[in-house]
Amino acid sequence: MVLVRSDQPEIQLQALRTALSLSLGDRPADLLIATTGIGVLALAPGSEAERCLETLRRVGLGIGLDDPDGRSAAPQLAEVMPHGDFVGRLARAEFVQVF
Repeated sequence: MVLVRSDQPEIQLQALRTALSLSLGDRPADLLIATTGIGVLALAPGSEAERCLETLRRVGLGIGLDDPDGRSAAPQLAEVMPHGDFVGRLARAEFVQVF
């Protein structure tokens, strides 16, 4: 599991690269996005981040977005999750890399 908490684009891109690298290897890694990291979904057309995210979607990995207030609109790129479910997925993960 890769958790994106940072609001810094460079760190968010590193998280996408890591999730992609793990997923194309022997350890598929779902991507979870905390509210502070939601900028990772604001993709510039043709960017490396857009290509990484599209590839993650194509290989069928989960992309979840934390919704602590129950008010987030569901972006097309991620499943909006109630906070309890989000935390539960993190707790059940075999490993977590945090960015």
